[in-house]
Amino acid sequence: MTVGWTIFEILINIYQSVIYLLFLKKCVPITRPSRLADCLCVVACAGFLTLYLFFDIPFTDSFNVIIYFLYLRYVSNERWYALGIWAIVKEVIVVATVGLMLALSRTLTSATHEMLMEPGALRLLFVASTNLVLFLVLFIFSRRIQRNGSPLAVPALLFFLGINISIFFAIEMLFSIQILSFSDTDWHIFAAYGGMIACSILSVFLYHMMTDVVHKQNQSQMALNHAQLTRQHQLELTDIYQETIARQHDFKHQMQTLEQLVAQGNAQAAKEYLDEYRKKVQSTQRYITGSIPVDALLASKSPAYKQHHISFYLEPYPLSDLPIDEVDFCTIVGNLLDNAIEGVNRIQNKHTKRVIRLSFHRIWDTFIIRCENNMEPGTLRRQAAVFLSSKTKDAAIHGFGIQNIELIAQNADGFCTFETQGHTFIATVTLPYPLPKEDETCGN
Repeated sequence: MTVGWTIFEILINIYQSVIYLLFLKKCVPITRPSRLADCLCVVACAGFLTLYLFFDIPFTDSFNVIIYFLYLRYVSNERWYALGIWAIVKEVIVVATVGLMLALSRTLTSATHEMLMEPGALRLLFVASTNLVLFLVLFIFSRRIQRNGSPLAVPALLFFLGINISIFFAIEMLFSIQILSFSDTDWHIFAAYGGMIACSILSVFLYHMMTDVVHKQNQSQMALNHAQLTRQHQLELTDIYQETIARQHDFKHQMQTLEQLVAQGNAQAAKEYLDEYRKKVQSTQRYITGSIPVDALLASKSPAYKQHHISFYLEPYPLSDLPIDEVDFCTIVGNLLDNAIEGVNRIQNKHTKRVIRLSFHRIWDTFIIRCENNMEPGTLRRQAAVFLSSKTKDAAIHGFGIQNIELIAQNADGFCTFETQGHTFIATVTLPYPLPKEDETCGN
């Protein structure tokens, strides 16, 4: 093999590695984009394929699927079974397309496999046409794919992974038989490849249909939770209003009692009565933030704090003007507190103090909601960098609280971060909060 032909083969390997990478990035949600990872993946795959030019390697070059799987594990937070599905589907498309083009070339030119592998015009035509068709197939297929996360349960993902692995091995065996066959290729080969590709494509579309159904169900459940939380806030506001009216009415009676005690000259009894009434009033926790719905929400969590012996600390900040709608703001705060209560309740050590801290801050044109709670690190469930709910066995489809927080933040052009520091879990929601024009003028 001449130097020029070797360079040509290496360039083809690089080209294939790039289009494989672009195809997978189109199919899989990328949460940690990295150009360095992209380059390393292309170099590793192209280098692996180039080894076949110089060495007689006894196993198939389809093992490059491992390289792409490892790449996807690094750049995506999807579960490994979902990533495995797409890595295998890519390889099924590649092997089937190459096999079909090989069968077509042998039929049209009456050439053997060895003749098509020898450097020359025939191989140049075969390589160019095969890679052109491969690009078109991957491009058309990727255009039909919606890059969404997979909310499917583990058994469903493993089922689709198993189907595509079976199809992959069947196509590999068919390709090996095709290479070893010295007879002319007939229609049976085309039918076999067509059937295998059809099975893989149908499994992918079924996978997408099920994913869409589950995604819509999750969206409906989130909307229902949002409506229920809104209703809860309305009831809490009603309770606060009724309690305020009752206290005003009760206050008249208390004042009358005190007036009678003072009029009778019983100052000591009046003082004791006043102290007792003050303790009664102070025993009911009330919050004043400037936003009545937020006050009602915070007050509604007090019974849970008392029941579970949780110390709750609020860093006061005026909330008379909120960065987003009151309902959405309360949804974020309510879900943060619910997650924090759930976290501290998983602490097994009875001597460990259970603490939740909530704070609001405005830093220039951003508004920050921060919720901290102590927890046991071993009880956390996470998928890559994503924390999952611990309420169910398959938390990826039930963590509506965190999903609601993220959805509201994203719709407001904000973002969320969830992290751990030792035995403390920290959730931070950052929302845009543009300064009034007069403040911007003063700042300039």
